[in-house]
Amino acid sequence: MEDGKPVEIEGHPESPVNRGVVCEKAISSLEYLFHPERLRFPLKRTGNRGKGDWKRITWNEALEIIAERLNSIKEGSGAESVVFIHGAAKGLQDTYLRRFANAYGSPNVASMGHVCFLPRKFGSTTTFGYYPNADFDYPPQCIVVWGSNKAKIAEFHKTLEAVNKGVRLIVIDPRKTELSQRTDLWVQLRPSSDLALALGMIHVIIKEDIYEKSFVKEWAVGFEARKRALSYSNGLCSGCKSPFNIPQCQ
Repeated sequence: MEDGKPVEIEGHPESPVNRGVVCEKAISSLEYLFHPERLRFPLKRTGNRGKGDWKRITWNEALEIIAERLNSIKEGSGAESVVFIHGAAKGLQDTYLRRFANAYGSPNVASMGHVCFLPRKFGSTTTFGYYPNADFDYPPQCIVVWGSNKAKIAEFHKTLEAVNKGVRLIVIDPRKTELSQRTDLWVQLRPSSDLALALGMIHVIIKEDIYEKSFVKEWAVGFEARKRALSYSNGLCSGCKSPFNIPQCQ
């Protein structure tokens, strides 16, 4: 801060998540904070749409206009005719619009998170039971970076620190990234062939009996079906010796 005005942004070195490393988005946030065209108060259109004619109004006036419009839509078409859309800040603020939509009576809350954060969250919750953060401090024996260019985020530095301590690094990515040049093994797949590799890895793990049986017995769902589906020789089921595409092998 200089004269009460923020002039630079830096990460907190004791943060357990980023260790003080911030991305370019964070560093450049001051640019849009002080951008001369940034909206700082409500504006109401005075001319035809697209003409760019606006006048400044108070926050109370803006809230009254919006509330009146929302109530009018609710009375005429029902609360479910309104869709609320927000970003994905991944924090408490994500709940504000959902609470408002609930009070309004609409279940329709949308976000761009379904193409970014939510697949990671739901996939992790389904697989592990929670959304985990990688423990680089343990350290692990091996790190696999699959289809992720981490050069601009804090995990990149954590990964390099682990590698410098002797941790084995495997990068699975068709692209030549910064980490792929520091890896013990770079698996340069053809684009869209990730599923074939994943299924192949599962097949080897099951075939060579190198999975943790106690964990599978306690927590895995559908493992036996997956095991049967992968237990074949020359395209034939190991149980009935028939091709997999016939009904009894489904």
